[in-house]
Formats: sequence, structure tokens, C-alpha cells
Amino acid sequence: MSKNLKAKAYDLIKEKIINCQYQPGSLISEEMLQNDISASRTPIREALGKLEQENLLSVMPKKGIRISPISLNEMNMIFEVRLLIEPYSLLNYGYMLQEEKLLSLYQSVEKCSDAMDIREMFALDDELHNYLNSVVPNLYIRRQFDIISAQNRRYRILTGEQLRGRVIASMKEHAAVLKSCLKKEWENAAENMKEHLLISKNSSFEFLLKNNVLFEKAE
Repeated sequence: MSKNLKAKAYDLIKEKIINCQYQPGSLISEEMLQNDISASRTPIREALGKLEQENLLSVMPKKGIRISPISLNEMNMIFEVRLLIEPYSLLNYGYMLQEEKLLSLYQSVEKCSDAMDIREMFALDDELHNYLNSVVPNLYIRRQFDIISAQNRRYRILTGEQLRGRVIASMKEHAAVLKSCLKKEWENAAENMKEHLLISKNSSFEFLLKNNVLFEKAE
């Protein structure tokens, strides 16, 4: 079987999960996937195995495929890993970041306002965090970051405009991180990132607790 077919099936299914076309906690089937992405059973099963390892779904024999719910427990694990990885990466590998790119990101963050499309701010948030972690030479750290980034994107798709105020506030926190990076003050940058992630975690928990009908709690 062509690697391209496997990769295509994986990418298409993953994108539908992240974009919440397949809702958290919902049940789907292989037949549905075959119709949705126009792929045969074999590449789909290969993709499902990989996505299950990333905790985006669970394959349940004779029942179907369950899209992983977004729960308090899930969000807690995501932020626990982010707090371990992102400040550490800045502290130890920040010197590898390019000043020109940092300045460009800083200028983009400073321009953010309430009038800006939420999707543009999400895209900028992704670009910023992805870039800060892209220079890390440790392959295992980068892979783990990629996994939790997918989960984080899924959560944001669901909340969208409901957390607009938080997204705008986060841009100011990003500006503080980038300003420390431009000054090459890596300890401050790491501390700024930690503070940003802790505020984001508290905001996410508050939202989840208020919307326990939409989001499943830990089992």
C-alpha cells in the first residue's frame, strides 16, 4: 500500500477531528470514514491506529470509533505537558530563535485588537507557539508538542468566540514572552511563558466547568 494513501487518510481524519467535524465524544464508523474521505479500509485502519496513539480517538470493537471527549482530565494533562515543555524549551534553546522572526511575531501580536477575526488570532497563536518550539533539536520534545497542539486546536475550535476576551488577553502575554526573547532574557521568557500557560489553564478549566453539558468530565 502506498505511503501516500496512508498519510492522506491520516491527515484527512485528523483534520476532521481537530476541526470538530467529528464532535468530541461522538461515535463514527469505518464505513462513514470510507465515504467521507474516499479511502479504502486498509489505509483508514492504519490511520486509526496512529490517531489512537495520539489520544484523538478510541477504536472499540463491535461498537465503532469514539472521538475522544474534551474533559477536565484531558485539559489538565495537556497543560501539565505544556508547562513542562514550553518554558523549558525557551530557557534551553531560545538562543536558537531568529531575531527577525521574533520581531515579526511581536509586531503582529501588538497589532491584535478586538476587531480582529478570531481565526486570525488563532492562526497567529499557532504560528507563535509552533515557531518557539520548532528550533528545539530534541525530536521527542517536538513530537510531544505536536500531539498536544492538535488537542489544543480542537478545544479552541469548540470555544471560538466564547473566549474572545481571553484570546485578546493572551496576545498581551505573548508580547511579554517575545519582548523577553528579543532581549535574550531567557529566564524571563521562560517565566513569562509559564505565567501565560497557567492563566490559559485556569481560563480553560473555568469554561469547562461552566459548560459541563457540552464537555464530558473525567471518567
